[in-house]
Amino acid sequence: MELLEIKREERLTREEAAERGALLSNLRYDVSLDQTTGPDAYGCEVVIRFRCSSPGASTFLDFVGGSIESASLNGRELLGSI
Repeated sequence: MELLEIKREERLTREEAAERGALLSNLRYDVSLDQTTGPDAYGCEVVIRFRCSSPGASTFLDFVGGSIESASLNGRELLGSI
């Protein structure tokens, strides 16, 4: 995977979900929540692991939330893509 685009304003369409479903497999999510940061928000670290059937293809993360502090793909920081 060369690029991970993070969409903030749009929602995932059925067509995009089907395309991404054909591209990615063996998805695993590791979620760590920090509920000590206050009553209205919490810290979270998420690691998403997957296999890609077409190396070099692009995809995106459909994120709904407050903010993303950092993102990386295969150990490479993606700060410019956020």
